[in-house]
Amino acid sequence: MHLNTPAGIQALLSSTPYACISLLPLTGGLLNVTLRGTLVVPLKDGASTVIVKHAENFPALVEGISWDAVRLVSCMQHY
Repeated sequence: MHLNTPAGIQALLSSTPYACISLLPLTGGLLNVTLRGTLVVPLKDGASTVIVKHAENFPALVEGISWDAVRLVSCMQHY
């Protein structure tokens, strides 16, 4: 399963409350896969879409610097 593709992420989510009918790529990011998903079943709060973000550890474009996926943890704590 390739989590850097919409099909791979859709397969991963298929058995969760976040199973999606479709996943559309969002623009603007350089380091992550960011998608808007349309849910098969709306969430309890009525939401019918979700934002899905996938990050992996990889070297940055500048030698000697790498990006760790843990950088997203502090961002997600605000939501």
